[in-house]
Amino acid sequence: MRPILLLVFVPALALSQRVEFARLDRELIEGRLKMARGNNKERQTNLKRIFEDAGCRGEALVEQPVRHAQNPNLICTLPGASDDTILVGAHFDRVDSSDGVVDNWSGAALLPSLYQSLRLRPRYYTFVFVGFTDEEKGMVGSEHYVKQMNRDQVAQMRAMINIDTLGLSPTKIWSSYANKALREALLQWAALARLPVAGVNIEKVGTTDSQSFDARKIPSIALHSVTQETLGVLHSYRDNLKVVRWDDYYDSYRLIAGYLAFLDWKLRPPAVAPLSAKLHHVQGIDLEGDVLWVTSVDSSERKGYLHQIDLATGKLIREVEVQEGERFHPGGIALDGDAVWVPVAEYRRGGKSAVQRRNKQTLELISRFEVDDHIGSVAAGPDALYGGNWDSLEIYTWDRTGRLLKKSPNPAANHYQDMKVVDGKLIASGLLNKEEGAVDWLDPASLQVLRRMPFGKTDRGVLLTNEGMTFRGGKLYLLPEDGPSRLFAFDLEK
Repeated sequence: MRPILLLVFVPALALSQRVEFARLDRELIEGRLKMARGNNKERQTNLKRIFEDAGCRGEALVEQPVRHAQNPNLICTLPGASDDTILVGAHFDRVDSSDGVVDNWSGAALLPSLYQSLRLRPRYYTFVFVGFTDEEKGMVGSEHYVKQMNRDQVAQMRAMINIDTLGLSPTKIWSSYANKALREALLQWAALARLPVAGVNIEKVGTTDSQSFDARKIPSIALHSVTQETLGVLHSYRDNLKVVRWDDYYDSYRLIAGYLAFLDWKLRPPAVAPLSAKLHHVQGIDLEGDVLWVTSVDSSERKGYLHQIDLATGKLIREVEVQEGERFHPGGIALDGDAVWVPVAEYRRGGKSAVQRRNKQTLELISRFEVDDHIGSVAAGPDALYGGNWDSLEIYTWDRTGRLLKKSPNPAANHYQDMKVVDGKLIASGLLNKEEGAVDWLDPASLQVLRRMPFGKTDRGVLLTNEGMTFRGGKLYLLPEDGPSRLFAFDLEK
């Protein structure tokens, strides 16, 4: 049956971000679940046949012998641009007292379909789909798989998604054992795809293969469909095709297939460009071609700087001091035609500011206007200028001569540090708390948050949205660290 290629637009993440995967026909998904028959050896053979039918064959499909198990693990690999991996696992074995349709042919039979859904488009991550043997005997297959991984392989595994017991109800997350980032990503995708998902913990039910990976500190999440009402189905004669809720099962397939494609984008690391130019406390950035513009403040010398940096080398092209007496704190900046807007404020909450307009070629001051408040960032639109005060508790709107049009409270719980106008939207980056940051897409008129992209910290422990931000050519650039500074680039279109 021919898959349907979905180009799923994700407006909550970026202006043009796409998540692509092939949605397989429902009849095919149901037909593979109906192949739940025979003993565990026959189930392993059937799973191998389905993988081959889905296009995973030859060197991509291997049987991994497992010590103390009659049947091997079955491993299908979908190569990506990176050696870093996302593993998707499900056990295929059953207990003797049950047909094992739900527990867990429902998960195992989805593995080839998920492979098939992802294989039509290039992926950044290498996806590994594993049918585990003998989970019912104490996670034998998954324990073996994890023990044979070397240190480098563990470091390269970015996520383990375990599928165990679907089709009894809409998709559930074993929340208490789920990695926070993976859980939040699934909830985010479910909301975008408008598919149901909820958290139901099942510690008292038993164990599952993701716990083998938890032991080696690999981020994992376990998906299931067990509820208090359906608990009695497991390991009983009732676990057969009659108990499957087919709409829920197909929705689980759709949810997980999209989630994997979503993770392939969301977990992708940014490009990192180290800057050799000497910077002080970084404030704002903007980008034009291969030239990065940066403001920084040297509070000990009471000086503020506007720097031009060559991105190819990371070296300083030139810089100019922008302080005006007690106003030495520059903020977030905005390139605007042949000029650059630079706010320079007293280094205190409520301090006075001068919003400078400087010539990009000479860096000389063209004009300025004053604001009786600390302005920490400025964004330039075609008809108006926007600025945030200290922590952006309030957002200013001026005309392009500096005449105040309005001052509005910031309705978002985000302390914006830098902002830009892109395609009629106000993009602002800031801090939610000490542990989390976010980039918001705002309606400039209402300041309503239209989209939010959360961010964590760099490997130096600095929030990525701590300071400078710009958005150019479908890429989001963040400069959070003081010297030695690094520019982080997130491609939101690939």
